[in-house]
Amino acid sequence: VAFSSTQVQAMGTDDVAALTTAQVAALSSTQVTGLTTEQVAAIETGDIAALNVAAVRALSSLQIGALSSDAVAALTTGQVASLSSTQVTGLTTEQIVALETTDLRVLSTAALRNFNTEQVEALTSDQTAALTTAQVVAFSSTQVQAMGTDDVAALCLVPGVGKKTAARLLIELKSRLALPDHDVPAGVASPSAAGGPTVRSDVRDALSALGYGSDEIGRALAELPD
Repeated sequence: VAFSSTQVQAMGTDDVAALTTAQVAALSSTQVTGLTTEQVAAIETGDIAALNVAAVRALSSLQIGALSSDAVAALTTGQVASLSSTQVTGLTTEQIVALETTDLRVLSTAALRNFNTEQVEALTSDQTAALTTAQVVAFSSTQVQAMGTDDVAALCLVPGVGKKTAARLLIELKSRLALPDHDVPAGVASPSAAGGPTVRSDVRDALSALGYGSDEIGRALAELPD
């Protein structure tokens, strides 16, 4: 049965939930645009993947934000790739965590760069480690500074990320670091106001994994302020 846009918009949430997978797949961009957030939330998780890409791209950021975490996890790679910079602003932190690592990789760099600090903070280390080189390079200083040290270390180890980019990421994290004096030899633990040598060790390990020698690591750490 084909529904008109008016009929779709007049449906109750129970009616929307009762739509078959084929009926959900048949929804047009115009029809989904008229759905309320309650109606969008009522679409069965198993049917979300049936929405055509054009319909997904027509959803507003508010409609995107109305999807359950399970529904977001059920999105296909093609649907995730179609999300625009404006749409991703509607993703909740719970929805971001729910994104499959393989799907996060297909987000456009423009969309990823539009993440706010709370969304960036929500990314797990596994998610950041799965990002592409282009996505890593696209992060702004503000976004990097919103990450935890484990996440930044994961970014530095993304295949294809060079030493220059890794150094930039680590240096941009400086506002989150409380580093010991520069003359402390590499490998010697020194307490810091932020809870000891853990952060310094993470930074050193990330650079070491990228191929820096001890002298290079020392110079890179020396670029960070006290």
